[in-house]
Amino acid sequence: MNIALPLQTITEFETYLIYYLVVGGVFAIFFVFIVVNLIDEHARAASVGFRIIIFPASMLLWPLVMPICLAKLFIAPRIAIQKRQKQGSKSRPSSKEKISKSIRIATDKPSKTSKKVSKVAAKPAIKKAKPVPKKKSPNK
Repeated sequence: MNIALPLQTITEFETYLIYYLVVGGVFAIFFVFIVVNLIDEHARAASVGFRIIIFPASMLLWPLVMPICLAKLFIAPRIAIQKRQKQGSKSRPSSKEKISKSIRIATDKPSKTSKKVSKVAAKPAIKKAKPVPKKKSPNK
C-alpha cells in the first residue's frame, strides 16, 4: 500500500527570501554589536533592550543600512584625514606626545591668570543681606 505524501517544494522566491534573511541576520549581528558603537557615541552605553529592538530592523533593512555604515566607517575618516593634511596639522598625536604634553602642563608654574582666578575664587560669592526693618502696621 503506497501512501502519497505531499511534495515539499521550495519555490524560487522562498529560496531568495531565505538567502535575504540569512545575509540580513549576519549583517544585523555585526551591525548591532560592532558598527552601532562606532557610528553613534550614545549607543555605546545602550541597553540590551535597545539592541534587541534594532536587530530585526537592521536584519530586514540591511540593503539600506549597509551603505550608510560603509560610508561612516570607511569614507568619512579618509575625508577627515585629507582635511587635516590640507590644513598642515598632524593626523593624530601619538601617545608619547600626549603624555609629554600632560607632564609639561602639570609641572608648569602657575601663571598670573591662575593666581587671579584663585583670588577671585577665595572671595565669597554671596554677600550677607542686611536685615530689612519691619513696617509697623496701624492697630485698629
